[in-house]
Amino acid sequence: MRNLKPVLFILGAVSVAALAALSAAPAAAQTPDGLPPALETVCDMETGAAFGWCNAYCEAMDCELANDNDPATEPKASATACSKVRAKFQQATGRDLPCEVSCPCTDLPESFPIWAAYLAGEVSGSECLQDAVVCFIDAYPLEYCTPPLGDVTVINVEGGEVIASSLGLPVFGLDFAFCGDTFSGLVPLTPAQGASCKQQLDAVLDASGLACYEIPPA
Repeated sequence: MRNLKPVLFILGAVSVAALAALSAAPAAAQTPDGLPPALETVCDMETGAAFGWCNAYCEAMDCELANDNDPATEPKASATACSKVRAKFQQATGRDLPCEVSCPCTDLPESFPIWAAYLAGEVSGSECLQDAVVCFIDAYPLEYCTPPLGDVTVINVEGGEVIASSLGLPVFGLDFAFCGDTFSGLVPLTPAQGASCKQQLDAVLDASGLACYEIPPA
């Protein structure tokens, strides 16, 4: 079994050494943003009626595309229909829809250059972990396997790693949502921001076809 420590450099090094500083399908089946609803995960944190309204607005109707300033991508529903669904979600939850929440790592490309380069296609991934069980080999033949990591994506790219999570990684001492890269470290986020960041990484990762590690417990 391979040693996965290089893949998790940002988890090990950042969570231990820098955590203190951090506290300061076919085209016809796709939605307008290019992702089939089954592959879009920004609503996964929602439950009950809120999940239904979120799924309709963010995934089936792609209403958020009205604000992306890209004439090539348009919502699949009228502005009136989108407005009604948004109002229903806000009435049920008292907050904005997660797909309308921005990702700080994307909004600040100068601060997160590796993240920006990956999303722009300027660097490609070589290894990745996506919601997986991770095993470490500290001293052969001893192995340590984490529980399933949950909602996290970490990708090795030229120059470092990029990572995002909407749930955090308590097993590594990270009990908050975050995004980041090895140039700038991690920035704590709200769960909705973390979900937005992770969805952006997942979209590029899925489009690249890179197969991530899938390692069962030892």
